[in-house]
Amino acid sequence: MNRTKTDLRDIFKTPRQKSYTIIGLTLVTVTFFFFFAIRPTLAKIGKIQDEIKQLQATEAQVDAKLAKLVELINLRDQNRAEIDAFEKYFPAEKETSLLVANYEEIAKKYDLLLTRVAFSDYQDQEYESIDGYEGNYKAIKTEITVEGEIKDIQKYLIHLEDYPRIMKVSRLSISPVEESVTDVNQERTGYTANFILDVYYYKEPEAVQTNILTTQ
Repeated sequence: MNRTKTDLRDIFKTPRQKSYTIIGLTLVTVTFFFFFAIRPTLAKIGKIQDEIKQLQATEAQVDAKLAKLVELINLRDQNRAEIDAFEKYFPAEKETSLLVANYEEIAKKYDLLLTRVAFSDYQDQEYESIDGYEGNYKAIKTEITVEGEIKDIQKYLIHLEDYPRIMKVSRLSISPVEESVTDVNQERTGYTANFILDVYYYKEPEAVQTNILTTQ
């Protein structure tokens, strides 16, 4: 079977054929260039544009948060005295060792003998709300025993409840002193007071993690 060779001169035999042929070749070239050169570039540019928009949105959110932070810092500075008082009333840190020292110092002030301080396991306790205060709080329940005169025990309890932390006395029992706890040679007269003291501390808000978009 013989194949017929096509001569370019046959393709461009007439001016009209030549014009159609050039247009066809041009369309093929443009289509090839679009799919293999321009289209990938346009797709990449589109991706870059999307990332720019995402970063601009993130930047706007960060700017808004920074503005809010500055506003809150200024508000905190204006109310520093009230905030300091709140931190004393509801400390975030559970400073139990400092509390023990305070209990003993206050007892000495009223000529009382502190004979027992025992903290309950507050890890499993649930947070609760307190009337008049926003937020959630948890109590450190402390069992305290002191020896002394009734009038001094009364002053001690009042002092604790007026202490610059929110404390609540409960389950109070008073009985005559039977014997000295610290020194058998020292005779003590008076009463033993045993009670539970709830000391509340504040639950700090959990930190909010912000995702910042980055480009590779």
